[in-house]
Amino acid sequence: MKKLIVFTASLMMALPVWAQLPSAEPDAAEPDSDKNPMSAVYKSYENKKGVSTVYISKEMFSLMSTIMSQTEGSGAADMLVGDVEDGNVDISKIFGFMDKLRGMYLMQTDEPKDAYSINWSVEQIINGKKNEYRELMRVSDGGDRIVFYYVTPDGKYVDEFLMLQAEVDDTGQPAVHSCTVIQFIAEGLTIQDIAALAAEMTKDSQ
Repeated sequence: MKKLIVFTASLMMALPVWAQLPSAEPDAAEPDSDKNPMSAVYKSYENKKGVSTVYISKEMFSLMSTIMSQTEGSGAADMLVGDVEDGNVDISKIFGFMDKLRGMYLMQTDEPKDAYSINWSVEQIINGKKNEYRELMRVSDGGDRIVFYYVTPDGKYVDEFLMLQAEVDDTGQPAVHSCTVIQFIAEGLTIQDIAALAAEMTKDSQ
């Protein structure tokens, strides 16, 4: 099994713990859907049974970053993140980038119909902006297909980092099993940062 599966599950387990913390700005609006089409896809599945969704705002990332810096070395940060059964999982990579993140969307489902629909919707966004989305890495492992994309305005810094995972059949079309989408909206992330994160997320579990 690819480390991505445990990595994503671990992130989703840890986030509710953070979500219990008070937000610095509870009413802060999420990124404008006109500028970020992914938010429209997210909203359409946000309350749908069988689809897990997480949205984190810039304000929450700022709060998390502050808490992590204040508790560094004390062991409190590890307790906030929570225990992860698989010792190979390292979600600290994300925590190290928190001060550069303006938002994050996560969608995951094992429902066949929704998996196909979410995958199709995200690919439409990517294909509709071919001059913006650049492919960073593509991983195939049996029926698992994972593709990482990024958007950069200057070839150095990254505005968006997107991971699309789907189980596919031998024709290359989305199968009827699962789909995971993680989108990071960033400010100050470098291509080297996201390359390291993508490598961590797809590393084989030992």
